[in-house]
Amino acid sequence: MKKWAIVLVSNEPYINKCLQSIKEIKEIGNWKDDIVLLVSENLYSNIQLNNIANNNNIILRKVPNRSFKKQMDLWNKQYKLIIHKLYSTKRVYV
Repeated sequence: MKKWAIVLVSNEPYINKCLQSIKEIKEIGNWKDDIVLLVSENLYSNIQLNNIANNNNIILRKVPNRSFKKQMDLWNKQYKLIIHKLYSTKRVYV
């Protein structure tokens, strides 16, 4: 029998939305296979989250804290450049 898994990643600001998504995956999507939730070290140690995971058969895994500031700064710079190009071009409407 083939078995599938859904893997989700969340940090502190998005954990409630992630848990809501898991609830919908199970209830609406009728998901019966594994659900793995990758979380930061802080969330992994959270007793309340561990209880929710245990009660809902969610497999918690810890990922190291990382800084993506350099990548986000580059992405934001490129995004602003694209937006600027889009809105600085002359448009003629007929």
